[in-house]
Amino acid sequence: MKKLVVLVLATVFSMGTFAMENTKKEDKALRKARKEAILLEQYKTMLNAVENQAFVLEADYLSNQYGHRVIVPSSLNFIKVEAGEAIIQIGSNGRMGANGVGGVTAEGKISGYEIEKNHKKKSGTVSMTVTTNLGIYDLHMSFNARGHSSASVSGLRRGRLNYSGELVPLASSGVFQGSQSY
Repeated sequence: MKKLVVLVLATVFSMGTFAMENTKKEDKALRKARKEAILLEQYKTMLNAVENQAFVLEADYLSNQYGHRVIVPSSLNFIKVEAGEAIIQIGSNGRMGANGVGGVTAEGKISGYEIEKNHKKKSGTVSMTVTTNLGIYDLHMSFNARGHSSASVSGLRRGRLNYSGELVPLASSGVFQGSQSY
């Protein structure tokens, strides 16, 4: 009789444990599915902004070709693309510059706009050439579904400037554009 009671109790406890394992697995699968759905929606939003040429890369960091990295205000340091035109700006809160916000603003026409999409990784790259009054710049940008983006700007002269920050649709941007540098 004692063995029967122990056997029944063991069966009851093991069934409860198996039931908990199943709910944990189901919860994990549900969380993963929700996360994938959110990422897919964010990727579609980013891709739509890039395809419509209506986005801004708000830089949190700037770096040069040697890897020297500086934290910068994202409202003054950005690359803005809107309807066939681009604005490349660097600025500083602490100094005055040619553009009125402590830096340089180059505004010009876009040519050679190309998008490469990676639907599997939910990321993409954008390449373009921007012809401004300050020179001609090649711009290569990568982005992912979470909005993280990096861009490399190089001109006819030696050197390269790298922007690192968030890619946002034009309507959601909060950048301050200085006057155009000549």
